[in-house]
Amino acid sequence: MTFGTFDLLHIGHLRLLARIASWSRHLVVAVSADQLVMHGGKRAPIQGHEERAAAIRRLPMVNEVIVVHGPMDGVGRVKVVARKIELVRECRIDCVAMGSDWQGEYEFLRPYCEVRYIDRTPGISTSALRGSGVS
Repeated sequence: MTFGTFDLLHIGHLRLLARIASWSRHLVVAVSADQLVMHGGKRAPIQGHEERAAAIRRLPMVNEVIVVHGPMDGVGRVKVVARKIELVRECRIDCVAMGSDWQGEYEFLRPYCEVRYIDRTPGISTSALRGSGVS
């Protein structure tokens, strides 16, 4: 399983998902709902969560897509903790993999599954594509 916004789906996302899929039997992608992305005054995603989820669903390496809504109960960069724990347990997830920019942020899931951080594709991000500091 992986969690993300996946706005402006790009080669970095595709490489991350392909790597996770290469060592998993069933890849579940949890897409952040719009209100989570905009929490704290951040700018709205270019695509709404239904469009982002639909794009991810069309990828051959993805088996299941879930849109993650609140409640927002996290501290730091992870905005939703209890719901993510619920999803890991409900979906019987063995491993959550995140991009290396989230290093250390998903340790709260270790009692429930393995947590891996995967190197990002250098030089590509939604922030760079948008021309801002928000990803």
